[in-house]
Amino acid sequence: MLYDNNDQLNEYVAGRFRNNFREYKLQFNENSDSADFKIFLSNTEINTNYKKIYTDNVLGTKKLEREIEVKYDIKFTGKDSAEVIFVQNFNKISKDNIDLDKLEFSEDKRYSFSSSELPEENSVNQILFPAIIITVSAAAIILFFTIRSD
Repeated sequence: MLYDNNDQLNEYVAGRFRNNFREYKLQFNENSDSADFKIFLSNTEINTNYKKIYTDNVLGTKKLEREIEVKYDIKFTGKDSAEVIFVQNFNKISKDNIDLDKLEFSEDKRYSFSSSELPEENSVNQILFPAIIITVSAAAIILFFTIRSD
């Protein structure tokens, strides 16, 4: 696989290829006459965006909506690089939701593209949900002592 060895994005994508195709003899970062074909990786982009923070349930579990976009161009050629066997432009966007308190486990500090800036919490999450929880708790305590005193 031929790519810029100093590029963190290309190194990450090449590592994923290594893991998924272990049973094949792939040459990374070098020209080799023993390889049956060459793999060229280019235009690699990985972007992580945190879209919004929201409260998932009445207990106040905070979740983070995340979107990850992966793009790269890959080309397989014969030994002499003249015969193009396969070309693909890969572009995929994945969306998921993660617990805000488990955010550090989903980011890999070795790669800058695995994290993003956290969005601002909306006022409903900051004010309304805590107020509802306090009001319901106070009502439950008042009812408990009112019913018990009868």
